[in-house]
Amino acid sequence: MSKADPVVLTYYDVSLRQSDVELLKGRNWLNDQILSFCFEYFAQVVFPDFADSVAFIEPSVIQWVKLDSDTDSLHEVLPWLKKSLLLIPVNDSDSASGGGHHWSLLVYRKDQEKFEYYNSSLYSNLVGVKGLANKIFQLVHYREENIPSAEVVEIPCAKQINYYDCGLYVIIFAEIVAQQFCSSSNFDVHVSNDEFLFYASPYFLRLYFTSQLEETDCPPVDYDPANATFTIKVKKKNPGEFFPDLEMITRLITPREAEGIKPFIVDLKGFDDSMLSTDISTPYVDRGNLSAKHSYGFACSRTASLKSITDEMKLFDIGDADSLNIEERKRALFLMETEHFSDEAYLADLHEAEPVGECLMYKNKWTKSSIANRKDTFMHGGFTVDEIDRLKSLPRKIYQLSEQVENVAICSLVDILFAFAYDARVNLGEDDNPESGWTMSKLSSTLAGLVCWDSMQDAMIASVRRSLCFPLVRNFQLASLVLNDVIEILQSGRVVVLKCLLRMHEIFNNSGDFRYVLNELYLNDYCVWIQGKT
Repeated sequence: MSKADPVVLTYYDVSLRQSDVELLKGRNWLNDQILSFCFEYFAQVVFPDFADSVAFIEPSVIQWVKLDSDTDSLHEVLPWLKKSLLLIPVNDSDSASGGGHHWSLLVYRKDQEKFEYYNSSLYSNLVGVKGLANKIFQLVHYREENIPSAEVVEIPCAKQINYYDCGLYVIIFAEIVAQQFCSSSNFDVHVSNDEFLFYASPYFLRLYFTSQLEETDCPPVDYDPANATFTIKVKKKNPGEFFPDLEMITRLITPREAEGIKPFIVDLKGFDDSMLSTDISTPYVDRGNLSAKHSYGFACSRTASLKSITDEMKLFDIGDADSLNIEERKRALFLMETEHFSDEAYLADLHEAEPVGECLMYKNKWTKSSIANRKDTFMHGGFTVDEIDRLKSLPRKIYQLSEQVENVAICSLVDILFAFAYDARVNLGEDDNPESGWTMSKLSSTLAGLVCWDSMQDAMIASVRRSLCFPLVRNFQLASLVLNDVIEILQSGRVVVLKCLLRMHEIFNNSGDFRYVLNELYLNDYCVWIQGKT
């Protein structure tokens, strides 16, 4: 047999033959040897520092435990019974040689005195698993009296989409459970002034609060293994003090600027503690007459960013943005809008009941009260888990804008939100219209023409004018309602404004035609800047 099926790898106590390795090439059920190799690898390479507390048990050993009824002899030769976490691969075979048709994972947590059952298939071997769990529980409590039945909790987990990947899922489940356990067993917490630090390999978190915390290195920590979450309680230095902006995730992870430093925009990507002792200020230069400038982007903070790509994309309604100042871009947009305005299209929408009527009756869902009633928001902050993930990925920047430049940022924000609110109203609040990316990037003169507005009236006129020139539905009453929607969004506060911007950000990333560039020029900065506004 060895010549026909040679050993290709020996790893500690596990030997893999050619036939074992061949199972990895096709749609095959993984056998005992493959799982034994993976579990041995986890024990020796991935989690060697936890050998005293975590046991990766080979399938052959579990099969022996299942079939051997001699409790005394089993207890004598199974050293892993005293460990804190047992990872047990289970198949449905009743043969001493192993095999079977389905793998699942049984996990024993000594501190909780219970078993967890992870099953990736609709087929369940739970009955056999409970029998094995009872036997292991008896061995763990060897010679104790009145041992109860083992508690086995079925854990919701990912499901395989075929008949053969159960072994692969067991390997993945085992690694995840072990990683969570090891992280929960080895972590550091430090609280000082307004700073909170948490480390659990391979994760690191540093938060910067808006008020002072009580200094400690050992706050109360609870770990929930079922959900892989830490709950850490930190005391305020001044009990009862209000901590603002806890829902603003990007602001929480952005360091405060050093005292006395007044940068225009400071990018803190790659920030480390040493930067706090150096002068990272960028002298602010008064921009004077913005219309004569060639800048664009958030707060007109960019120049010459598009020279190499404008020829390849048709994202903007102007030619070479870097060769035109802001006033020239506005004139170019005005001429284009005048050319595209259609009397016939406007009159048709004015007199047709559909689809304008439905749009006029639509109730704006992007308000504070509507957001609060949604079930997918996270805790009290009003953000979904997906939105929180995107907030964490935003650049870490600090903004110190002059009054003039901040006014420009606000006026352009209204123009951008008009495009968002228009799209929401004409789509009756539905989120999956493939034309949304085009509509929003086209209706905003800020996005389509890279202009900057320093007059709120001019910004609103430009928004309404473009809504009567380009989209499918062109109606002045509709445009007036959209302006009211924008007012409602702004009155609802930063969370709602930020949710609108995050939705636009997602659409621009996924709708093609280079619209992700608009995120780089505008929305990334708006999403960060708005979190610091009051």
